[in-house]
Amino acid sequence: MYQSQDSVLLKDAANLLYDKMQIVGFNIIKLNKFMDKTGHQLYHLQDQAKKHIDVDKFNASNNDMENRIKEFVEAQLRVLKDDLHEHKEELAKQVKYFNDRNTETQRDTIWKIKDVEKLLNSRISEQKVNTLLTRLSKELTSDMTMADDQLAEKIKAIEQQFKTKTDNFQSLSNLRIDQLRVDIHNYK
Repeated sequence: MYQSQDSVLLKDAANLLYDKMQIVGFNIIKLNKFMDKTGHQLYHLQDQAKKHIDVDKFNASNNDMENRIKEFVEAQLRVLKDDLHEHKEELAKQVKYFNDRNTETQRDTIWKIKDVEKLLNSRISEQKVNTLLTRLSKELTSDMTMADDQLAEKIKAIEQQFKTKTDNFQSLSNLRIDQLRVDIHNYK
């Protein structure tokens, strides 16, 4: 199957954007889970702290820690949003370039088809045309079958890459959460 360099570049850019968007999504999900868990833990600690420490000191310390965590999370979200915006712009450029090339190729193809039709009408018989069309139909069917098989293989490869990246991201996220827990515990 014929693949242009432009379609490969577009596919690569789309895959890159997809990966970045997926990372952003996972980070947001992890952040929400972390914030929910932290909120429950803080409520539990406040309840126990009333028995052991001064509530005002704890609340001041808690508010300070919440503000630091919130600032950190907001900074991370800004970085991710900036990255996502950059990738969206790059993808838009690649799509426009691909569409322009596709339009140009279509124009050239239509011109060539019309030229071939004129030549066929003036130089060969109807029987020969039918024979050529039958052969072309068989070749196109064969090419389409081959393309479907190749596409299925590519989809499997992309799914494997996605699973690998997801597992890597999950491991990294768990490490970061564990580090934050250690930092919070050390801070107390």
